[in-house]
Amino acid sequence: MTRKFTRILILFAVVSSLLALPSLAANVGAAEVTASSLNFRDQPSMSGNIVGYATAGEKVLVLDDLDNGWCRVMYNGAEGYMASKYLKLLGETAMKLGAGKVTGDGVRFRSQASYTCSTLTYLNKGYTVDVIGVSGEWYKAVYNGATGYIHSDYVTLAAKTDPASLREQLVATAKKYAGVKYVWGGSSPSTGFDCSGYVNYVYASCGLSVKRTSSLLYAESAKISKAELQPGDLVFFASPSGWYVSHVGIYIGGGQFIHASSGAGCVTVSTLSGAYYSSYFYGAGRVIS
Repeated sequence: MTRKFTRILILFAVVSSLLALPSLAANVGAAEVTASSLNFRDQPSMSGNIVGYATAGEKVLVLDDLDNGWCRVMYNGAEGYMASKYLKLLGETAMKLGAGKVTGDGVRFRSQASYTCSTLTYLNKGYTVDVIGVSGEWYKAVYNGATGYIHSDYVTLAAKTDPASLREQLVATAKKYAGVKYVWGGSSPSTGFDCSGYVNYVYASCGLSVKRTSSLLYAESAKISKAELQPGDLVFFASPSGWYVSHVGIYIGGGQFIHASSGAGCVTVSTLSGAYYSSYFYGAGRVIS
């Protein structure tokens, strides 16, 4: 065998082995936030706009480690960036990420998160799976009643746009901060909240950008009647003079709202029918379409 032919065979083997390797993973894995309040930005930079916040213990999907101190992540159905030093990678983690659309034909749906594990079935382009967890580069999913694993290279996650789910998320997020102290001008759980700072923080944590003051929140929201209130909507209250909006809270259903109360000294739940709040009720507004 000539040297030239031998080199050709070696080159062919190297190229073949490279072609056999799986493509770059669509995610790195699940991670837990370790900071008390971690900014979620639209760019991998401290100058990027803050579009949300995550708190200690919350889970995010790490899509890419950028090796520059930042990770590209999915949080609350949106993509953005978080500082990598405040993210702790996890093993297999339960995460309800919603519908995932298969992007290839003959994709293996496996019994475990490994290329060496048995194949339960084959999925084709356009098939939909329900993603319920993350195991490294693999998604744990349910398809046709069976639970298995599919590599993230072959799945595109759908953005969360369901208003009902968003309302549930807003209420759940708002309740997490019950008991956080009231601080005038406060806008984070670590320092405390005032009324509009609390609303701004909760909405931003769910991927919604709203104004900072109660009067501006009232001006930008769609006006609705008290009878039309749904969980996640905003309720506004007048100053003692009754001339302007001076307080805001988040409606949580059942005639109740949650707010950063200067009187209570913390984030608390109150009723719209109470003597004080019924007297100063100014109106209701909706940000969620």
